[in-house]
Amino acid sequence: MKRCLDCSTLISTGSRCGRCAPMGTSRGWTWSKRIAPAILDRDGHRCVLCGKPCPHPHHHHVDHITRRIDGGSDDPANLRTVCRSFNLRGRCA
Repeated sequence: MKRCLDCSTLISTGSRCGRCAPMGTSRGWTWSKRIAPAILDRDGHRCVLCGKPCPHPHHHHVDHITRRIDGGSDDPANLRTVCRSFNLRGRCA
C-alpha cells in the first residue's frame, strides 16, 4: 500500500486515488482552488439556475454540467456557479 500524492489516502496501485484522479488525470483539491474563482467571476457570483447572489464566498459552488463520471470535463464551458442548496440538495432554495 502507498499514499495518494494529492490527499494521502491509502491506495494499492497508481499514484492517485479515485477521488483525486477519477479519469486518469492529475487533479484534486488544487483544481477547485485554481479554476473556481474564474468561474465564479464569469458567472457574476450568482447561481446560474436561480439567480441568487452569493453573500459569502462559500455559499456558492462550482458544479459540472455534465458529471466527470459521465464523460464531462473540467473545461470552463462544462462548469457553472450554483447555489449551495442546489449542489447539496439538487434544488435551489
